[in-house]
Formats: sequence, structure tokens, C-alpha cells
Amino acid sequence: MDYPKISMVIGSFNRLKLLELCIEAVRTELEGQSYEIIVVDGGSSDGSVEWLTAQKDIISIIQHNRGEWRGKQLVRKPWAYFMNLGFKCASGKYVCMLSGDSLIVPGAINNGVDLFDAQLEQGEKVAGVAFYFRDYPVRKKFAVAINLGNLYVNHGLYLRSAMEEVGYCDESYHFYFADTDLCLKLWAAGYKIIASDASFVEHYFEATPEIRASNTDQKKVEDRAKLIARWKGKAYPEDKEEYYRQHVGCWREHRQQPNFGNATIRRLVEVTSPDLADLPMISVLTVVYNDPEGLTRTIASVNEQTYPFVEYIVIDGASDEATQTVLKEQGAPIYVLVSEPDNGIYDAMNKGIAAASGDFCIFMNAGDTFYSRDTLQKTSRLLDGDVDVVYGHRNYIYGKNHETKKIQKSQPIEAITQGMPFFHQAIFYKAATLQKTPFNTTFRYAADYHQFVTMFKAGRKFKQVDEIICDFYAGGSSESGIRPYLECLKIQFDAFGDGDHMKDSRYMKGFIQNAPSFIEKYSGVPEKT
Repeated sequence: MDYPKISMVIGSFNRLKLLELCIEAVRTELEGQSYEIIVVDGGSSDGSVEWLTAQKDIISIIQHNRGEWRGKQLVRKPWAYFMNLGFKCASGKYVCMLSGDSLIVPGAINNGVDLFDAQLEQGEKVAGVAFYFRDYPVRKKFAVAINLGNLYVNHGLYLRSAMEEVGYCDESYHFYFADTDLCLKLWAAGYKIIASDASFVEHYFEATPEIRASNTDQKKVEDRAKLIARWKGKAYPEDKEEYYRQHVGCWREHRQQPNFGNATIRRLVEVTSPDLADLPMISVLTVVYNDPEGLTRTIASVNEQTYPFVEYIVIDGASDEATQTVLKEQGAPIYVLVSEPDNGIYDAMNKGIAAASGDFCIFMNAGDTFYSRDTLQKTSRLLDGDVDVVYGHRNYIYGKNHETKKIQKSQPIEAITQGMPFFHQAIFYKAATLQKTPFNTTFRYAADYHQFVTMFKAGRKFKQVDEIICDFYAGGSSESGIRPYLECLKIQFDAFGDGDHMKDSRYMKGFIQNAPSFIEKYSGVPEKT
């Protein structure tokens, strides 16, 4: 009898639409290969059982775990019990463990198997290959998990014979840490657990919160205590027991954060929340040069956004060591990072534009922050695909210690003849429009104003929304000196002529108001008093 090389073991309960998506991805990935799919279902009531029994390529194990049977309340079985049902049924060389609310990124399984094969061929005693995953939206970075100082498989591959050798999962754990315990048993038997840098899984953590909530915190506390006590003096030194009681585990993040993650998350969210299906991907672009404090503030703001469809791009102008350290230790997934010298801020912003793959873009440069953690969530529904630029208000923060704040309201687009009617940190560009109209880098201070005047003259559509988009910390290069006025006045004269409207130009008024000090500075003639 020919046995399959790969046994997929997937646990699920009341996640039909996600389960269908999960299995569709597996079938696509393994088409033409030797594999089997085993689904262990906890007695779903959402149509999962009926769907599973109709699938000719799926071995379905149905084990009711809730409700009553013959007048008696069913005793809840632990996670390990259900997974062992699948593991013991598997006949493949490798067992790939997935959750029914997860979605493999293309190549995950095949890349993991290739790594496993290569390690075994080299004589390495490997029993598990962990895939990088993220519990979205709780964690936005791909990582593998480490408990008690040892890597374990949360999503990934096991060598079936090694699992059998150590007795599979310990079913005395309620719900948590049985996978950690299994990997520690494999380690104690002389095996290694390694990670596949080319295997990624999206796990939609909030797909079924009511199910997750039923696995109480008390059970987690008990399982954690059991794990720590069992492996004291074995997996870790006894004198570190108190440390592990406080910090049982940690994440080892992937050295890069691949951009494909958002595509898979979009598929998961669309299945669970169809009302999100038409929402846009937003590219957040940050330009930084030697500003570790400001960059830290901006990254934290991006990281806390609740909106799921975000691509984060950072363009760094070959900054100092302190800024580079922030970039290495940042807590948000930077999908594109360019670190090289550039010809000024607008050249750097153009690099961000070229790298963006979202539907809309917003510049949130180092030091700037979103107004609130749900800013993108709220404004995403206001972004209209027929509009080229959507803009709102900003919260202006100034003073020696940034102690003073005031709301600066945007103006109707028609006010563009008088000056900039909005603020570039409070603007969402349609990406296709932005890529056709990048910044003119011959302007050092006012390329953003020139860009919008160009769009306005070309008949692009602008939409004003009554939302505060950002916190802006004052002190940028456009806020002092004569050159910003000269650049803006040139733009106005070139675009709108020198008619009476120039009497209302904010830049003309500012130039006239500051003219005496400019004259004194550049001519050496003292200002009259």
C-alpha cells in the first residue's frame, strides 16, 4: 500500500467558511502531490459536518464536545484529545498541523517539506518544522513561538514517526501548552525543532471569539503551571522557575515582514466580515532621517491601528545608528524598507510612492501620528474609488515641549488659489493618481503644494471629510525663512496668474508681513522702527 507523504491535520469548530478557505488553499498548494486531509471537527452546528461528509478527499472525524447527549451534559474534551485523533489517524511521513481559521501563504507547506527533507538527508535528527505565523489582528508580525526557551510548532510539520515515539500530545492539558509539551518531549528524546524561513501562515485570531472565550483564563493558568512544573530542571534550570512563571514564552519575529500577508488576511476577513470586502488597502508611507524619537512615535501609531488592510513603507535616508536601531527593533510590520541617501524629503517621498501597492496612500512622516487608533478604520469607509484625493483636518501640536494643541480645519478645494487648503499628513491619495503625479523635486519646500495645484488644474476630484486624521508636531523645514514663500508664490503665479486673487494669497500676505525682516537679513539695511 502506498502511503501519502503529507497528512494535513486540521482542527475546526463552527468555522465553515474559514475551513473551506483553509482547505482550498491546501488543495491548491498540494495539487498533484501525495497527501491526505484529516479534519477533526468538534461537533459543529454551522453546516461544517454536512460539508465535510460531502468532500471525497477529506477524512472527517466528528467528535461532539458541547451540549447534551441522552439527557447528560457532555464533558468537554481537551485540545490535545482532538488533535491526537487526527495525528493517530494520519499515515503520511509528515503531519502538517493547521487550525481551521488559518490560511497558508502559497509555498508554506512545500517549502517546509523541502527543508525537512534536506535536514533528514543530511542526517539531522529533526522532528518538527515550525511555520512563521501571526494571530491577526492581535499580532501584526510573523513570528515563531518559543516557550521555556525552546522553539515549538504552533502551525507546521511534524515527523509522524517521532510523534508516535513520544506518545503524541499529553491530554491532561486543558487547552493550552500541549503543543509546547509535545515539542519538549521530542527535544528530550534527542530531536530538534527548527523553523522554516520560507513558510508563513495567517491565523485570524478573532474569527470566533465566543469559542476562544470559552477556554477560560483559569484553564490557561493551570496548564501553564503544569508545563513549568513538569519541565523544571529538564528544559530549563531550576533557578529560572520564577522567571518562566512571569515570562513563559516569547516570539522570534521573522527578519522580514513579507507584503503578501495582507492579501491572505483580506481573504480571511472577507469571509468572516463580508461588509469589509470592498474596503481599500491603505499604504502608509513614512520618510525619516536621523529622527529616532519621532520615528518611534510614528511606528507606534501605525502599529496600534485597528484597520486590517495596511501596508507600511518606510523610506530612510541612510540615518544614524540610533534611527537604524529603531528600525531594527520596530513593533510594526514594515513591508518595504528603503535605507539609502536621497535628494531631500520629496525625493524620499517619491521612493515611497513607487514602492506602494495599496489602493490609497497617506504620508505619515517621522514624528507624525494618527489622531486615534481607529483613524484608518473610520476613514476607510470614506475613501471613494472615484475620488483622487480625500482630505480631513489635523491636530496641530506645538510649543517647546509640544504642550499646546489646536485643531486646524481643512478648507474647500477652491481655496487652493489662496494657499494649501489642507495638510499632507491628513490626505489620502488614490494610489494610481499619486503615481501619475509624483512630487516635483525642483521644489525643496513646496513640492506638495505644487503637486496639488497640478492635480487641481488637471481636473482631479477632491473630497473633504469632517474627520481629524493626524497629530502634527510642528518644526518642519517648510515653516521658516523666505524660500518657502518664494516657491509658493512662483507656483501661484505660474498656475493662476497675477490677478486680483493674489491679494488673498496667504503666501503673499505672509511675504509682505515678513518683508522687513527679509530685507534686513539679505540687504544689511536695518528695519525701520
